[in-house]
Amino acid sequence: MKVLIVDDEEEICRYLQRELRNERYEVEYITSSIGVLERLREAERDYELLLLDLRMPEIDGFTLLKEIKEAKNHRVW
Repeated sequence: MKVLIVDDEEEICRYLQRELRNERYEVEYITSSIGVLERLREAERDYELLLLDLRMPEIDGFTLLKEIKEAKNHRVW
């Protein structure tokens, strides 16, 4: 399973990445919510799971999820 972690705290990202990789997941992370839509568009293969931090400086997780859904609905990628 391909997983993307979005959290502004890199330590949390690294910890989750390590633990999920131990369970044989393919895991990437990004520490800024700003580049997430671009990362999703450019991915060679769709992510099957997104782990979003609810409180981030630029865009909170709920707003980001809404933007992701809108982009998917409008076939932006």
